[in-house]
Amino acid sequence: MRTIYAYLFREIFSVAFATVSVLTFLLVLVNVFKDVFDLLLYSEVSVWIIVKLVVLLIPFALIFTLPSGILLSVLLVYGRMSQDREILALKASGIGIFWISAPAILISLSFSVISLVINAYLAPVCRNEFREIGYQLATTTPMAFFASESTIDRFPGMRIWVGKKSGTMLNDVHIWQLNNNGQAVRYVRAETGFIRPDKKNQQLQIVLNNARQEDREEKNPNDVWAMKPAAKATQYTLPLSLSNFLEAARSRSASRLTLFEIRDMLMDDKEISKVGNATPYLTEFQKRLAFSFSCFTCVLVGIPLAIQAQRRETSVGVALAVTIFFSYWAIMSVAEALKNQVHAYPDLLIWMPNVLFQSLGFLLLWRANRH
Repeated sequence: MRTIYAYLFREIFSVAFATVSVLTFLLVLVNVFKDVFDLLLYSEVSVWIIVKLVVLLIPFALIFTLPSGILLSVLLVYGRMSQDREILALKASGIGIFWISAPAILISLSFSVISLVINAYLAPVCRNEFREIGYQLATTTPMAFFASESTIDRFPGMRIWVGKKSGTMLNDVHIWQLNNNGQAVRYVRAETGFIRPDKKNQQLQIVLNNARQEDREEKNPNDVWAMKPAAKATQYTLPLSLSNFLEAARSRSASRLTLFEIRDMLMDDKEISKVGNATPYLTEFQKRLAFSFSCFTCVLVGIPLAIQAQRRETSVGVALAVTIFFSYWAIMSVAEALKNQVHAYPDLLIWMPNVLFQSLGFLLLWRANRH
């Protein structure tokens, strides 16, 4: 048994480590292109800041790649062993499925502990640090958020298009000011412009040279031809609010708090009275705990499915892993969507994926053991 367990531990852990590493790299890469890529093109943002932002994305990625990685490794290892009749040989030697599954279950429990640490503390701390760096960059190097031939929608009530960025100068600037309904009510065009920070008022100022302004009719803002006579200015200054960056950096929403902060808030009557409805915070608290067990849950379902599928192909393992994980995540997402509905008990429903999949896993293991 010691030799068999050593073999299983080595195979499962090595495949899981490789799978988690690859999936984490891909997920981080996607987020880099989404949130960090523009900064890579701006020379005034130091390499250290870029590296730090990329590293801060890793814990968030691990939340999803740990369960999917261990699930895929179990499907691949046990699927190959079943195809090669190694499972059948072990059962013929008097070793039951539960004993054969023990190494995978132990590894999944260790992954669950790591996932709990990330969900409870590391991920929200890194997320807050990421947003704080974004706010600091917006106030110190605002040009990092502007690029040639691109639309900038990071500033509330504004849509900005820049034809070309040359150093600290913007050329061929087009600005649409929006109303509360997202309709463009004012259009400003300028030959050139530049950005200067206004830290006192927590905003930026875009200074436009040779600007022309046109306002749409208030009664019919959808009529693009109903424009008031144009106004011109040699130099024209528009404020750009940093409220989005500030809110992202200083937000105290449930997803931005550590598990310990949520616990303390739920135990403080004054804090509960401030937020009014404590159900979203209680649901978030339970979600962190529940999703940490996803590694263990996915393995329980994955082992019997891998044995029954009896396929060594990687494509089959990937297809099964995707189906199981996204089914699990879909059920949890439905429960999370009800987090504001007190009478729906979302804090209890969030555990439903674990209950369903673990029950199914134990049932399938019992049936595989009998056959």
